[in-house]
Amino acid sequence: MDTSEGSLSLGSRPSQAFSEGFSGRVSVLEEGNVTVQSIDQSWTGSLSQHQLPSAPSSLPNSSWTNEPSSVAVEHRNGSATYASEQSEADEAPTGTPTGTPATPVGRPKRAAATVATERMTLRPKTPKTAPTAALIAAPTSPESPPTPDDNTSDGGGDAGRDSLQSPVRKRRRNRKSDPTFSVNETAQPENVTLSAVKAPREPRNNKAATFRTPVISRKKAIRKTPVSSVAGDNVQIRNLSAALRQGEEPVDKILDGWAEVYKNDRLRGYLEMANFFIHASGCQGKITFAMSNLDHAEVIKQLTGKFDEENNDYPIIKPGPEFRKFRSDFCKFLDLFVKNTKDSILVDDYLMENLTGLLSELSDSAFRAFRHTATLGALKMMTSLVEVQAQLKETIASDERQLELEKKRNRANKPRLQTLQDTFDQHTRNAESIKSIFDKLFKSVFGQRYRDSLLAVRELCMEELGEWMITYPSRFVDDSYLKYLGWTLNDKEATVRRKVLNVILPLVEKEDLTQQMQLFSSKFKDRFVEMTADADPECCVKAVKIVCALDKTQTELFAESDLDRMFELIYVSDRNMAVAASDFLLTRMAAISATDPDRKKGRRFRSGKEWSEDVWNIFEILKFSTESPTHSHTAYLVDSLIDSCSALKAWDAMTDLLLEETEEGQPSLLDDKFERTLIEIMCFALKHAAVGESPTGRISSKKTKAKDLKQVQDDRARLTTHFITTLPPVLTKFKQDVNKTGLLISVPQYFDVDIYTTNHKEEELDQLLDIIGELFAKYEDAVFLRNCAKSLESLEQEGTGIVNRVAMHKSGLIEAVTTRFHESLPVWMAGGSEAAVYEFESSVTRLVALFNFFDLTATAELWDDLMTVMRRGFDPESTMKRPLLRKILSCCNLFVMWRIQALRKHEGVTHPDADDCAIHMARLRELVGLLMPVLTVGQTASDTVFAVYHVLLDLLVLHPAPLSTAAEWEFDLKFELPSVDQQAIAEFVEFQVFTNVLPETTSPEARLTHVHRRRQVLTQFCRAFTCDVISSRFAELVLRHYLTTTGDYSDVIKEAVRKMMEVSKVHCAEAVAAALIALFTKNIRSHKRNSQEILEIREMAKKLALLFGTDNEKSRWAMGALHKYCVEFIREATDDRDLAKRVLFFDVLSEFTSKLRREDKARLVGRLNSLPNLLALNGDVVTPFFQYRNSLTSSGTDTDDPADKHRRGRRVNPVIPKHRAAALRLPTPTPDKDDVASVVASMASSVAGDAPDAEADEPGDIAADVSME
Repeated sequence: MDTSEGSLSLGSRPSQAFSEGFSGRVSVLEEGNVTVQSIDQSWTGSLSQHQLPSAPSSLPNSSWTNEPSSVAVEHRNGSATYASEQSEADEAPTGTPTGTPATPVGRPKRAAATVATERMTLRPKTPKTAPTAALIAAPTSPESPPTPDDNTSDGGGDAGRDSLQSPVRKRRRNRKSDPTFSVNETAQPENVTLSAVKAPREPRNNKAATFRTPVISRKKAIRKTPVSSVAGDNVQIRNLSAALRQGEEPVDKILDGWAEVYKNDRLRGYLEMANFFIHASGCQGKITFAMSNLDHAEVIKQLTGKFDEENNDYPIIKPGPEFRKFRSDFCKFLDLFVKNTKDSILVDDYLMENLTGLLSELSDSAFRAFRHTATLGALKMMTSLVEVQAQLKETIASDERQLELEKKRNRANKPRLQTLQDTFDQHTRNAESIKSIFDKLFKSVFGQRYRDSLLAVRELCMEELGEWMITYPSRFVDDSYLKYLGWTLNDKEATVRRKVLNVILPLVEKEDLTQQMQLFSSKFKDRFVEMTADADPECCVKAVKIVCALDKTQTELFAESDLDRMFELIYVSDRNMAVAASDFLLTRMAAISATDPDRKKGRRFRSGKEWSEDVWNIFEILKFSTESPTHSHTAYLVDSLIDSCSALKAWDAMTDLLLEETEEGQPSLLDDKFERTLIEIMCFALKHAAVGESPTGRISSKKTKAKDLKQVQDDRARLTTHFITTLPPVLTKFKQDVNKTGLLISVPQYFDVDIYTTNHKEEELDQLLDIIGELFAKYEDAVFLRNCAKSLESLEQEGTGIVNRVAMHKSGLIEAVTTRFHESLPVWMAGGSEAAVYEFESSVTRLVALFNFFDLTATAELWDDLMTVMRRGFDPESTMKRPLLRKILSCCNLFVMWRIQALRKHEGVTHPDADDCAIHMARLRELVGLLMPVLTVGQTASDTVFAVYHVLLDLLVLHPAPLSTAAEWEFDLKFELPSVDQQAIAEFVEFQVFTNVLPETTSPEARLTHVHRRRQVLTQFCRAFTCDVISSRFAELVLRHYLTTTGDYSDVIKEAVRKMMEVSKVHCAEAVAAALIALFTKNIRSHKRNSQEILEIREMAKKLALLFGTDNEKSRWAMGALHKYCVEFIREATDDRDLAKRVLFFDVLSEFTSKLRREDKARLVGRLNSLPNLLALNGDVVTPFFQYRNSLTSSGTDTDDPADKHRRGRRVNPVIPKHRAAALRLPTPTPDKDDVASVVASMASSVAGDAPDAEADEPGDIAADVSME
C-alpha cells in the first residue's frame, strides 16, 4: 500500500459542537484513509466530509486544545507542502520549494488568497500517476470572523470570486492529469468536505482502527459542488418559513426534506432550522455559514437591523387568513419535528444543544418580533416535549413490566432479555435527554417570559403551562410549577388573569389532584375570593366557579364570611356571575339535605301523594329566600337558578304546596310569608320559561339560539296545559289577598291560548274570565287593575277559537265601567256625598286601566265628559284632587292616541273620512289650548305639571309634518305648534332641567329622583326637535349645556345630536351654530380675546365638531350651512363697536375649518373680503379674522381623496431601534413649493359627486350661498 505521511493539526470548527481540536501526525493512505498519531497513541480511519466531531472519549491521553491551529499536510514524494511558520520551524519537509512563503495563522483572507496563487504558479510538475493528497483548509481566526460581504469567501463578492475562480477551474480541468493539486488555507478544496457524523462506526476494512474516528472519503471528495463551505455560503440554505407560507407542500413533507438535509450535513440542517425562527420573525437577514462560529448574542445583534422599519407587525401577529394559517403551520411544524425525531435527531446532543441556546437569546431580545416568535416556538416545542415525556413514561413502565416478567420465567430467553433491557435503557436515556432539553428551555424561556411586558407573551406562557399540567399532571401539577399561576393572578391585564383562571379551574375540579393542589389552594384561597369582585366579569365568573369547586373537594378551606360573599353574588346584575354563584348555593343545599332527618323519613300531602325531590328543593329555596339576610329580589333569584334547578319548572309541585289544606289544630304547612314568596317564585319562573328573557336590570351576554326558542315553546305549552285547570282554584283560594292575587292574575299573559281549543277547555276558560271580572270589580289598586286588563287582552288574540268568548266578557266589562262613569259624573259635579265622590273616582281608575289596552272611543259622549272634568280641574279656583286630574289627563291623551291610530289604519286602502279628521284635529287643538298655560316658568313644577308636559309632547310627536311624498289626507292630520308656544316649552325645559339648581341640603336619594325626572323631561324635548315637531333652532337651548352637564345629561344630548344628524345634518349644524352664538352673545360686551369665556366656547366648539365625524364629504353641506350661519351673524353687526366684538367669534368658527373641503375653503375665502367695514378696524382687533382666513388657505388633507388614502396607511415616522438611533440621522422632509401647489391645484379641480342630504340645498357652490353684499 502506497502511503504518504504528514503532520496534521486540526483546529476548532465553526459550530459550537466542534470547539475543541487535536494535533498529531497524519498518514494519508492511497485508499483515502488517514493514520493519526498523537503523543500517546495512533489511530487509523477515514475522514468523512468537512466537519470533525468533538474529542472522542476513546482517546483519553490525546492532546486536546481549544486554541485554533493551522493545518499542514506533508508529502515525502516531493510534492508541494504548505505549513504554518510554527510547523515549518519544527520540521521542514524535504519536498518544500525554497522561497515559498509560509502563511501564518490568522493571516487575512485576501492576503492568503494572493499567497495561494503565487504558490500554485511555483509548484513543480508532478507525474500524472502521483497519488492525490487531500488538503484540509484552516479555519479563520475568531478575532476576524468572516462576513457575508467578505470578498474572499466562496460565496462572497465578485473580487474574491475573480481571484480564486480561474485557478480552481484550472485545477478541475487538470485534476486527472495532475493529481497533486492543492488549495491554500482560505480557499476550501471542492473535492474535500468535512462533516460531523452522529455515531461513526469502525471501518470494516481497516482492522487497525480501535475507536471511532473521522475519515476522509474519496468518493465524496470528488463532488463538484460542496454541500457547504466553512468560509463561504455558496450552498443554498432552504427557507423553511417561506415554504410554510407558500403552502405548496404539506408540513410533514417539508419536515422530511429538512431531516434528509440534516442527516447529510448537520451544520446546514441546524442553520436551516435556526433561520426558520429568524424568518418567521419577519427578519430579512439570515444566519450564514460564516456566522456559525459567532456567539448567539452577536448573531442576533447583527440581525436586528434587518427588519422592515415601516411595518412593526411580524408574521405571527399579522391579520388575515394567510398569516393565521402560517401561525398554525408554524406550530404544527414544531410539533411534528419533536414527535417525529424524538428517537434520533432530537437526542443527538448537537441540534437541540445549539437550538436551545439560540431560542434563549432570541426570547430575551429587546425586539418584540424576535422575542414573541422565539417564545411561541419554544413553548410549542415544550408542549410537544411534554407529550413525548408522558408517552415515554408509559412506554418505560410497559418495558419495565415486560422485563420483570421475562426475568421471573424459569428459563429466561437471554437474547430477548437483552433486547428488552436495551430497549428499556434506550427509552430511559431518551427520557432523560428530553427532560434535560425541557428543563433548559423552561429555565431560559418560560422562567423569564411569564412576566414579559408583552401581553400576548404572558398569555401564551399561561396557556401552555395549562397544557402541560393537563397532559402530564403527575409532574407539572406541583408547587414548583403551580406557583407561576398563583403569582400571575395579580397581573394587571384581565385577559392574562382570565387565562390563569381557565388553567386552574379544570385542575381544582379533578378530585384525584386534590392532594397535589392542597398547598396551592390554601396559599391563594384569599385571592380567589377577592377575584369574585374582579373588574372583569369573566374573571369573576371563573373565580366563583373555582371557589365552588374548591368548596366541594376541600370543605373546610373557606370561612363562613367568604361563603356569605358567594350568596350575595346571586343577586348581582351580571347573569353569568349569578348563575355561577347559584351552583354554589345548590351544592350547599344538597350537602345540607343529605343530612336532613325529615327528608330521610319522607313526607306526604293530605291527598296521600308523597313529596317528590322537587318539592323538597322548592322548600329549601323558600327557606333561603325568606331567611337569607341578603337581598330579597325574587326575580333575580329565579333567573339565577332556573337553568340549573329543575324544581323551578315543577309546576305541579308548586301548585300542590299552594293548594295544600291544613287540618284543624295542625300548624300550617306554609305561613303567609312562605306563601307569598312561593307565589312570587312561581310567577317569575313561569314568566322566564314562557318568554326566555331575564328580568329588567339583569345583564346577559347569552345569545338566543333556535334550540332556546324551541325550549321556550315547549315550556310555554307545558305550563299552559297545567295552569288551565289549576289557576282558577288557586285564584279562588287567594282572592281575598290582593298582594298574592295581583301576581297570580298575570299568569294568563303567558298562555298558549290555542290549547284551550285543542284540549277542549272552554269551561275552564269561562271560570277564569268570571274570576277576572269579579276581581276587576272588587279591587281598586292601579297595578292590579292594569294586570287584569292586560291578561284579558292576552286572551283575546285574533284568529284563535276563544276570541269571541273573551270579546263578549270584555264588552260587558267595558260597558259596566263606562256606564258607572257617566252615571256618577253629574253627582260628582254637583258636589255629592263622599260615597258619590268615591264612586266617581273608582270608575275613573278602572277607565284608565281599560283605556291602556282597549279602544273606548266609540262614542263622543266620553270625550265631552272627560273635557268637562279637565276644564274644572285646571280652573284656578278648583279643589279637585291632583291624582284624579292626572287620571283624567291620561284618559284624554289615550283617547287622542286611539283615534289617530284608527284614522291611520286607512293608509294605503281608503281615505279616512274628512269629517272624522276635522273632528279629531278640533279635539287636539282644544286639548293643547287647555294644557299650554299650565307650563309656567319660575317655580319647580309639580307632578301634575310634568304630566301635562309629557302629554303635550306626546301629542305633538303623534302629529308631525308629513313628507312631501305623503298622501294628501295626511296633511289634514298635521299639527304645528305656534312659535310662541314652542319658545315657552323650550324655556320650561331650560329652567326645569338646567337653571333650577337643587339645594345643597338635598339628600342623595331625593337628588337621584330629581335627576331621573329631569332626564325624562330632557329626553322628551330632544325627541320632539329630532322629530321636527319643534324647530331645531330651539335645540341650542340644550346644546349650550353640553359641557356644563357632563355628569347627568351629556349622554342624552350626545344621543340627540346623533339622531338629528340622521334626520338632517344641515339642521343639526344650524342648531350647533345657534348654540355657540347664544353662548357668545350672553356677555358679548365683556368679551376679550383669549379670555376664559372665549376659551370655554372654543372648547365646546371643538367637542361639537367631533360629533360630525371624520368624513368631510358626508358633512360637507352641514359645514357649509354652519359657516354661512356664523358669518351672517358677524355680518349683521349694527356698528363698528359691535363688529369689533363679533370678530372674536372667528376664533370659535376656526374650530370647524378642518371639516371643510379644499374647494369650499377656496370659495369661502373669496367671499370673506366683502364683509363691510372689517378692514377699517384696528389691526389687533381684526387678527381673529386674518387667522380664520389663513386657516382656510392653509393646505389640508381631505379624507376622501384617493391619493391620500394610501398615504394615511403608511407610517410617517418609523420607529428606529435604539441601537441604530445614533447611526441613523433622518433628515426633516421639506416639501417643494411647486409640488404643494400642484397638489392643491389638482385637489381644487376635483368636485364631489355624492348627493347631499335631502333637506340640504341643491348641489352647487356652498360658499357662494353666503351672501356678503
